[in-house]
Amino acid sequence: MTTYRVTLAYDGTNFAGYQVQPKQRTVQGVLEKALTKMTKGTHVHVDGSGRTDSGVHALGQVISFDYPGMIPAPSMLRALNSLMPLDIEILNAEIVPEAFHARYSAVGKRYMYKVARGRYTDPFKRLYTGHYPYPLDVDKIKIALKDLEGTHDFTSFAASGGVIVDKVRTIYEATVTEDQANNELTFEFYGNGFCITWCGF
Repeated sequence: MTTYRVTLAYDGTNFAGYQVQPKQRTVQGVLEKALTKMTKGTHVHVDGSGRTDSGVHALGQVISFDYPGMIPAPSMLRALNSLMPLDIEILNAEIVPEAFHARYSAVGKRYMYKVARGRYTDPFKRLYTGHYPYPLDVDKIKIALKDLEGTHDFTSFAASGGVIVDKVRTIYEATVTEDQANNELTFEFYGNGFCITWCGF
């Protein structure tokens, strides 16, 4: 078995999130289907560094898997990309020690939220930004975001009934930047994990 660390980007518009779900198109499902085709029928389980919800996009998500055999990393990159739909691109592939695990080896995760501030919803941004046409005091938002930094219990951010008991997470950095040319705000949160919809990222 050979362990691979793979980085990918995807447009989440037509996915029901990252994690495999019955009768749903998911990123993990597409990846595992491609790898099963490469192995001529042997199922390969893919571990992700985190899970995304329906409609959420990724610019650099890390996954890992154990492949039955050895394919040079550049060839794995080409092979996977040849089997990907147009809304997934494999950015990088490398062979790593078998102890590597995309989820448990992760040291940090970064989430980005874009907010369009135009008066009306821009049809070309609607799948990639939120929309908030009302006045905002960006300087006050920057001050408030600092309260999120540090280690806190994020129970109130997690859906009830989740399986993860410990909802304490550390946020290393929480920022907002203003793009006046495009009339957008970009919020970025970098931490060791997040409680979004359910806790466990």
